[in-house]
Amino acid sequence: MKKKAIIQSVLFLVILILLLTIVIRTLDFGVRNSSYAQYAKVNYIGNHRADTQLAFFGSSVGEVSLNANLIEEQTGKSAYNYCIDGTRFMQYDGLIKEFNAYSINCEMVVFAETFFSLSKVDQLTEVDRFLPYINNETIYTSLYFIQPELMWKLRYIPFYKFIVAKQGYYKAAALGLKEMIGGKSLLRDDTLKGFTPKKLHWQVGLDELNKASKPIEIQLDTIALQHYSSTIEEIRKKGRKVLIVIPPIHEDGLRLLPDLEKLRKTLASMERDGVYFRDYSMSDLSREKNYFYNNSHVNELGARKFSKHLALTIDSILMTAKK
Repeated sequence: MKKKAIIQSVLFLVILILLLTIVIRTLDFGVRNSSYAQYAKVNYIGNHRADTQLAFFGSSVGEVSLNANLIEEQTGKSAYNYCIDGTRFMQYDGLIKEFNAYSINCEMVVFAETFFSLSKVDQLTEVDRFLPYINNETIYTSLYFIQPELMWKLRYIPFYKFIVAKQGYYKAAALGLKEMIGGKSLLRDDTLKGFTPKKLHWQVGLDELNKASKPIEIQLDTIALQHYSSTIEEIRKKGRKVLIVIPPIHEDGLRLLPDLEKLRKTLASMERDGVYFRDYSMSDLSREKNYFYNNSHVNELGARKFSKHLALTIDSILMTAKK
């Protein structure tokens, strides 16, 4: 009887493990093929389904300011905004390297930076967006560098994904599976090409908050800078151009960033053959609140004006490079 109970327990455990394995693989499959929110951007690169001539990377500052359709229209080059909100360079570094490794068509990679882009990162944000790709060595390595223990567990401990997965992961999985069952393409066409326009006005109460706020100290992490320079060099070796930009910052926000010059000089020091830096933090837009919804994020109107200007810069660089 005791032997029978042991056999039943082992059989139950085997079935449970098998079911959980099927569930987690089904969820990953769904997420991989989902067009939901930021998961889609990771999928475009993780599945090697994106290969545009212009590729924009950064955090939400770039996501809301780089109108890919408008820039594509102005330059005649295919473009996509791969910027992911809530992430700093070190976290999306793996996506840049993965894109650079497989892309055939890319001519220029644009880095949209803000005051926190190159600060130290010791905790991943929204890691569940990357869960289906932890076996991708390039993506895994960039995330492992930030939180090695967490990434090791996710990769090697069975079902640890269930611990870190958030609601968005399950929603993305459900949408991806639904799209697959409905016979849609693995990833639907994104009509905005990754750009997220914000139809917002200057936030109520922000003026008072700015007056009461203390200056922000800008941190530049030595390790992040090393990785930044190394990634730029990898892009250059592929014969692509790199354009580093600081998008517009409202003048009220600039007053809270007295040592922004430190970041400007650091980014400018990256310039070399094929690598360009343009600072738009103090552009004409910076004096007009109707172009912003907070200190460092432009609204749809501001994005349109900035993108037109940036398109001219991209055109100029690519045309000069051909001469």
